[in-house]
Amino acid sequence: MRRFPMPDDPGHIALFDVIEHPAQPGHRELAAAIGSRRSDRREFPEARLPAGTLELLSVHAARRGVDFAVVPRTRWVRDEHGHVALRFPGGAVGGRNASADGALLLTLGTAGDDEIDRVRAGETLSHLLLAATALGLASCALTDPLHDGRNRLALGCEVFDGESYPQALIRVGTPPDTPQPPGGSDRRTLQQTTTWASN
Repeated sequence: MRRFPMPDDPGHIALFDVIEHPAQPGHRELAAAIGSRRSDRREFPEARLPAGTLELLSVHAARRGVDFAVVPRTRWVRDEHGHVALRFPGGAVGGRNASADGALLLTLGTAGDDEIDRVRAGETLSHLLLAATALGLASCALTDPLHDGRNRLALGCEVFDGESYPQALIRVGTPPDTPQPPGGSDRRTLQQTTTWASN
């Protein structure tokens, strides 16, 4: 796969070849999770993640050249409407009416901060969301809390020692035991995002 193969066309994000190859371990589980993945913004119960979950997600990120960290609980808040905000001195602070939430907040970072770094972080984000779904966990991706530059910089300094740029957040936890699961996420179709060509 080549990212941004045509410099004069920034909308052409990647060029890749499709080859026939046996599925590697874990690929079938991830593929099966595609139809089940939901952006779950509900309040999660207080429950520990299964042993080894964070280590597994961290390994998946490292294999893609992306840094992985857990955001300290004192550095973020979720309000009664489900909005998540980071909490650092000098940054924008939201969520005054905080709600109890048993989720963990994870962040993905890259050594650089250009378009390729952001695409690579997005690819890793998609992979980890599917991995969480395959593990039976609830999750949702977040980028809005990083729009405040001061909060983003402070987060990078705290969890990555200033050596990585936070690119995305993942809220993950045990699914709530409620009768109404979240609806499906709106996604563009394959026809809208991909052009197929034969050699």
